[in-house]
Amino acid sequence: MHRSLFLLSFGACCLAAPALAADPSPSTQCEGNAGRCTLTLPLSIAAGKAGEQPVGAALGLQIGRGGEEPILFALAPLGTAVRPGLRVVLPGPVEVPLAVDVCFPDGCRASAPLDAAQMSVLLSAPQADLQFFPFGAEAPVAAAVTLPDLRGSLSGAGVTLGD
Repeated sequence: MHRSLFLLSFGACCLAAPALAADPSPSTQCEGNAGRCTLTLPLSIAAGKAGEQPVGAALGLQIGRGGEEPILFALAPLGTAVRPGLRVVLPGPVEVPLAVDVCFPDGCRASAPLDAAQMSVLLSAPQADLQFFPFGAEAPVAAAVTLPDLRGSLSGAGVTLGD
């Protein structure tokens, strides 16, 4: 069962990963008044064959209410090679390598803290490229992700961002 799930996920990554679609309005959730907020931009990887379900993925940001300690993260489908991890390429170009933190039965989470310069670019970027290697592939899968108004989404959730 696990092997067939792995092969299905790997096949979906290899065959259709560049076909990522983003929901234009991210969800933002915050923990209490002094807690951290998580902004998540869900992505859908189109199925490789008729009748297959799309594979889920996400790009997101965790940040303190005062704008402190921003962490960029991505949720990738199963079949993602763990050693090279993932990376997000922003205009500039600014590359943010994401190390895989953990894998669950439905995918892997990779993350990296952002410095002030990276955060500034992320907040003003119209798009980002999410890149990862399907296991055994010689080249990464790259998909352009249109970014909504992240600054407005975070401010609307009560996050104070410095300029």
